[in-house]
Amino acid sequence: MTAVASGRLLIGLDGRGCSAAEVGGKGAGLDRLAAHGFPIPRSFALPADAYRLAVAEAGLEGWLADIALRPPPEPSLLDAEEAEIGERFAAIGLPDPVESQIVAAATALLRRGRVAV
Repeated sequence: MTAVASGRLLIGLDGRGCSAAEVGGKGAGLDRLAAHGFPIPRSFALPADAYRLAVAEAGLEGWLADIALRPPPEPSLLDAEEAEIGERFAAIGLPDPVESQIVAAATALLRRGRVAV
């Protein structure tokens, strides 16, 4: 397992504080609302560390770095490039530590009643 696994792989959106860099703007916004007492659905987010772990375990780091360095494709090639990226990510699955934390968090939420997705 990579060093990324030591990061947070699942973050509860409960008002304890998280950043847009960790969980994206929507997740951080929901967390801020919870911190100010607004009622939000019980929820959690997968942070950037979970993404980094999945990419590292799948060996996609070099491939993604190459894509980032290439000039943008011609408009006629965008669909093919998008399809290739989508296929690669669809094939990798979740790393075991991420999956186990999702299952545990979802199970705990479902025990308390309905959830929003």
